Amino acid sequence: RRLKRELGLPCRAPGEGRMNVDPIDVVSRAKRVPREALERYEARAESGARPQVVVPVYDEHGKVCSQFRFGPNDKGRFDKGKPAGLFLPGRVPAGGERWCLVEGVKDAAALLSLGYLVAGLPGCSLPERFASLFAGIEVILVPDLDDAGVAGAERSAGRLAATAASIRVARLPGTHTPSRGTDVRDVLAQVDGERRVREAIDRAVAWRPRVADDRPEIIVADIEGRE
Repeated sequence: RRLKRELGLPCRAPGEGRMNVDPIDVVSRAKRVPREALERYEARAESGARPQVVVPVYDEHGKVCSQFRFGPNDKGRFDKGKPAGLFLPGRVPAGGERWCLVEGVKDAAALLSLGYLVAGLPGCSLPERFASLFAGIEVILVPDLDDAGVAGAERSAGRLAATAASIRVARLPGTHTPSRGTDVRDVLAQVDGERRVREAIDRAVAWRPRVADDRPEIIVADIEGRE
């Protein structure tokens, strides 16, 4: 106990009951997210043997449709048998606002703590049914720096094209990898991370749909007819 005190660790005397542990504190520290930002997404503690946090998710009408649970050592899960929804900071977007879209509630809360309006996606792309929630919104997609994240941003942009006021795509600093790429929290954990994240968002590039090449294929053959 003396050593724990010197190290600033919690301790209890013999015979004392079980220590009260705040799951939101434990999870927010483990996930590198400010507690206050996580609570903006209506996070609440769930009692049990292990500390867990529960966050509501919203459907395409802006109504709570399910919940997402996660602890300090797992990625989390949606309620079984219910639809996966969006993570929103207590309200839906309003026309004329600028919103960032990122994957998951943890990155959403981290970015929200910097002063941005942020919606967390249930995966690497925005399901098409949610596009109407961003009508008239200036959208900035901030994907993870890997294959799934970049491809997901392209799909999200295409689904938002008919409703959003504008669409831009940010590129986080770092090296693109096939999987498990750098995300918002990874950059924030680096030296001067906040500045680097803000610069990536400020420099986000306007999205343009890819033009399909419909020209017929031309096959060049030699005089004997071999390709």
